[in-house]
Amino acid sequence: MSPAWESKLNLRLAELLTAEGLDAVGEKELGGGKRIDVAVSIHRRTVAIEAKTGLLERHRKQAVSDASDRIDEGLADAAVALCYPELDDVGKLDAETQLLAGPVGSPLAVTMVSGLAEMIRRLQESLENVDLTAATFKRNLQMASGMLTKYQISDMSAAAGIPLGSGQPGLRAALLVASACLFHARLDDARVRKPVLDARTGRPYDGAGWRFASLRKCLETVDVVGELLEAWDTILAVDYKPVFETAITVLKSCDQNICLTKFARQCGYAAYGASRALQRAQTDLLGRVFHWILDEAKYKGAFYTSTPAAALLAGIAIRDGDLGKKMSDFTILDPACGTGTLLMASAERLGDITKKRGKAAGTDLIEKVLRGYDVDIAATHMAAVTLGLLAPNVAFRKMNIHRFNLGVVDGVPMAGSLELFDQGEVRLPGWPTYRQVETGEETALAEEHDLVIMNPPFTRDSLRHDQLGAEEEKLVKQRERELFAATPVRRSHSGGMFLMLADKLCGENGTMAFVYPTASCGAPSARAVWGHLLDRYHLETVVTSHDPSRIFFSENTKISESLFVFRRLSDANGRRPTRFVQLIFNPDMPADAVRMARALRNGGSIRGEVIDWPRERVAADDWMPVRFLSRFLVMLATEWFTDKGLGCVPLGSVADVDPAGQGIRGAFRKSGMSDEYGRRALWNIDTAVTNTMRADPDTYIIPKSGQEKSAARLWERRGRLLLPVRLSTPSMLLGAVRLEEPVLGSGWVPARFRGVGAKAEEMEKAACVWLNSTPGI
Repeated sequence: MSPAWESKLNLRLAELLTAEGLDAVGEKELGGGKRIDVAVSIHRRTVAIEAKTGLLERHRKQAVSDASDRIDEGLADAAVALCYPELDDVGKLDAETQLLAGPVGSPLAVTMVSGLAEMIRRLQESLENVDLTAATFKRNLQMASGMLTKYQISDMSAAAGIPLGSGQPGLRAALLVASACLFHARLDDARVRKPVLDARTGRPYDGAGWRFASLRKCLETVDVVGELLEAWDTILAVDYKPVFETAITVLKSCDQNICLTKFARQCGYAAYGASRALQRAQTDLLGRVFHWILDEAKYKGAFYTSTPAAALLAGIAIRDGDLGKKMSDFTILDPACGTGTLLMASAERLGDITKKRGKAAGTDLIEKVLRGYDVDIAATHMAAVTLGLLAPNVAFRKMNIHRFNLGVVDGVPMAGSLELFDQGEVRLPGWPTYRQVETGEETALAEEHDLVIMNPPFTRDSLRHDQLGAEEEKLVKQRERELFAATPVRRSHSGGMFLMLADKLCGENGTMAFVYPTASCGAPSARAVWGHLLDRYHLETVVTSHDPSRIFFSENTKISESLFVFRRLSDANGRRPTRFVQLIFNPDMPADAVRMARALRNGGSIRGEVIDWPRERVAADDWMPVRFLSRFLVMLATEWFTDKGLGCVPLGSVADVDPAGQGIRGAFRKSGMSDEYGRRALWNIDTAVTNTMRADPDTYIIPKSGQEKSAARLWERRGRLLLPVRLSTPSMLLGAVRLEEPVLGSGWVPARFRGVGAKAEEMEKAACVWLNSTPGI
């Protein structure tokens, strides 16, 4: 079938889709010889329909190939492949004609025009999905990474400061280049003015003209790398150094060959397509992809905030009346900012309050309001791009994103942004060598802020800083002990240290808002820190998710988390209760989170429960509302766990609960056969082995060489009632088990009742049943 005939069918299809209420244009020309058969615009998004005439397999394959190309080329946000039946008259294509159609990635199916219109509307809804947008972006970057040689990846990693041994270094490099391309695409529409002063030299701009090639134009040339570097160098005359400097360094670091050309073109097309999916930075696209590839997360505790959670936390932390006459007087700090998700959400919230966006508001936000610290060079680069996208037409020259040293620098151990805890001024590493992200300063100050908002790094001590060498890790942890020696922090994890830092950096009338593990509520290791904060702040709100599909608010984690908002204690709030918000539905879209935050600010209804809990109960370490979704169960459990109810007491007051697994692992090792003493243990938490309250040992244990005396002492403290070291619902089913013989454990800890004599067996069995019940857990 001739192209002219298909063009007529495309024009006719556009008319029919318009009649269905869609904004459709047939044979849409895009310049540069590019066109879309039928382009449908919905909410600033473009859905391309690529059509072929004929229903044979070859027609279907060609239609799918063309539709996929439109996405890869960045010409559309989504695409539909379509096959027309063979018609001898364009007029026979009507609303009842049967077509074959399907979105890219799905099989083609029979539909009519009305069904095609509904398919396109559903595609638009899916485009709002952060995960889908980020997954597409990541897939394109993976393709780009695969185009590089191992030597180019090595050179890029060294140039960008990507740590040795990091997973997926090529993907990290692709993300750095693509983020610059993403910003480039936004500048194409921002109408950036010719600079008066050249930011590269500090002298008056002497360029003959003021033009830089658009991203699209750069990608369509043979020398993609050269065109991008030339365009970015021109843009640097205005500034935007945090965005482009690292990307330029990466592209210049390795062999300039066809592999690099393909890599740069693929990164550019990925960015061009993604830029169309961003609307006022509501989607933290870069952060989402960065979180997915960050392989050191468990060592850094770097489980970054999801975009909806950031919108919810910022929405309840920043009240309508918090701002004074000028937005620039309100300062916000994230001392562990990652890719800037919480800062971005805070900026969106300020924009909603002030109704100010545009260039002036963007300058204030970037240069005066928002501040962020992190130890990862790639994360700070992403934060710079993310915040810059809030106002791409602002030539920012004082972006307050700082990278801190973590490790040993010139023989001096540095603990990242925690260094601010006892110093007024902290030396900073470079961007990318020895400069602050934008201005070239080499220090940062411990200043007070109106809002400290964060998702603090939280990982147990045995894993923290394992990305460093053993000696370096030891010195950094010693530095942490020095910093927080006079505080109530127990350094079994890193979270408490960041809460102390946030307290130091929070202003006289300031607010702290953060994401934190729910398990810390009532945990002995956190009790002193909570007490310290409650002496100085009113705990205004705690939001906990009981949504079984999403009990967390961070990326790359499955543990239960809560959102906390603390405000400085005053006569006005000193006697107010804490509002505990129990969510049935944890929003997974930013727009839903914004609506929920608005409802919580204004007293509206949400899908969940809101429970007011007296301040004195929280101060007494009573966190019962986070345990249950139902108000009824909260009140019933509160009655049970008091002297008026069941008279429950801590297990440790009637039983010895020890030794912990760390000591056992130090003295014993597993063995496939018994020694002369026949000592056995329940070593692992494994649902395949332990799935009933009555359990059996799973291994023999024998003393390690030189640990015989220690092993003998530990063996005397074995027991029949065992508790799990930690409740991890994905890997275990039980809150306690009982064995017929006394044993030790690694993932399990013995509990031995005191003074019960012949009743020991009865007590152990009763306690085992109780500890496996919901209130017992």
